[in-house]
Amino acid sequence: MYEIFARLLAERGLKPADITRETGINSTVFSEWKKGKSKPNTEKLIKIAKFLNVSVEYLSGNSKIIRCPKCGIEYDESDIEDISYHKQEHLKWEAATKKFGVLYCNSIENERIKAENRNLRDDNTLTFEERYKAQLEIFRCLFSRSVNANNFSLEHVMFDDYVAMMLGNDSYKKNIPDDLYNALVKKYGIKPGISFGSIYYVSHKNMILTKKDNRDIAKDIDSIMYKLTSKEYGPAAYNGENLSKESTDLFREELEIALKRLKLINKEKYNPNKNKK
Repeated sequence: MYEIFARLLAERGLKPADITRETGINSTVFSEWKKGKSKPNTEKLIKIAKFLNVSVEYLSGNSKIIRCPKCGIEYDESDIEDISYHKQEHLKWEAATKKFGVLYCNSIENERIKAENRNLRDDNTLTFEERYKAQLEIFRCLFSRSVNANNFSLEHVMFDDYVAMMLGNDSYKKNIPDDLYNALVKKYGIKPGISFGSIYYVSHKNMILTKKDNRDIAKDIDSIMYKLTSKEYGPAAYNGENLSKESTDLFREELEIALKRLKLINKEKYNPNKNKK
C-alpha cells in the first residue's frame, strides 16, 4: 500500500511533509508506514486519500478506481471502456470550462474550498471585500456542482445568472450575511430559476424537477441516511472503524447529486413527448 502512496506523491510532485502540513497527520505515521511497521488508521487514510484526490480503496490497493483531479470523474484505469468514458466526460468538462470559467468538479476539492470560504465569509475580523470574495467562491463551488449535475451541458446558465438565481432562492439566501447579500443583489440582481431547497439549475425545459420530485428525492435521502447513521443494517465503517461525520456529510451531498441526475435521466428517457416536434 505504501508503494501506491509513494507513486501518487511522485506523480504530484509532493513529499510526505506536504501531507503532514495540510492534514495535521504526524510525520512518524509516514516513516513507520514506509518501514512496514504500521499503517495509517481509517481516519488518516481518508484524510490522505482526500488530499491526493483518490478513493480510500485505491490508496489501499483494493481498487483500480481513480478520480480525475480536474473533471472529478471516477473510472477504472484498467478498464478500456471506463477509460474511454472518462475521455468523453473530460472533453465535456473542458468545453464547459471554456464557456463557464473555473469549475471545481472534484467533489473533495469542491467541499474543501467551500468550507474554507464559508469560514472566511463568516469571519467579521476580515474586510468586507475579503468576505465578499469568499461568498463568490462559495457560489463558484455551488455553480460547479450544478454544471456537473447537468452533465456539463453548455445550455447551463452563466455564472452571473446563476448567482442572481441563488440570491432569489429563499432557502439559500438566509445563509448569506445581510451586508454581503445587499451588495450582491445590487451587482447581480435577483432572478427565478432554482427550486426552493435546491442549488441546481436544470437546463432542459422538459427535465425540470417538480416540487414532488424534490420531495421524493429528499425522502429517499433521509431514508438512506437514517439507515446509515442509525446502523440499522450494521455500522457504516471501513476497516472496522466508523465513518467520520465529515465523510458521512460528503456522502450525503454526492447521493443528492446522483439521485437528482438519475431523476432527470429518467424524465428524459420516459418523456412521451420527446420525439414530437
